[in-house]
Amino acid sequence: MVHHYLKKRKDLLNRGQSVLEYIMLTGLIGVFSLFAVQKFGQQIERKFEAASERVNKTIKIR
Repeated sequence: MVHHYLKKRKDLLNRGQSVLEYIMLTGLIGVFSLFAVQKFGQQIERKFEAASERVNKTIKIR
């Protein structure tokens, strides 16, 4: 009986730990994404604009 209780408690603690790790990982990915967009956003935007201009010159839309 006591063994069953301890096993169940351990399972709950492990599940809680997994959720906490997931939240931390998600937060870290979010912070990294914000940093990357801030750092490289302008460069990426210019590259997309240049590519868009080339496509528009190549393909004539009626």
